[in-house]
Amino acid sequence: MVASDLYEGTRMAKVDDLVAIRQLFKPLEDSGTLLLNALDSFIVVAREGQIIACAALFPFYEDKCGEVAVIAVSPDCRGQGQGDKLL
Repeated sequence: MVASDLYEGTRMAKVDDLVAIRQLFKPLEDSGTLLLNALDSFIVVAREGQIIACAALFPFYEDKCGEVAVIAVSPDCRGQGQGDKLL
C-alpha cells in the first residue's frame, strides 16, 4: 500500500492499540531505556489495521510547544518515512 497523504493512517492512540504499542517499545523497555507513560500521550500510525509506528508526545499548551519523548517504528517499516509522520 502506498499512501498519497503524508499523514494518512496517523491518529491518536486508543485502548485497543496498547498491545501493539507495547510490542513496538518492548526492545527499549527490555534494555531499561524506556518506561511507558500514559496511553493518552501516544499518537500512532496504522496501516491496514496494524500499528506500524507510534510516538509519545507531551504538549505544553501555555508555551505553544511540546516534547517528543520517544518514537518507535516497526522494523519492517523503517526507512519509509513513518517516523517523520509523527514529527
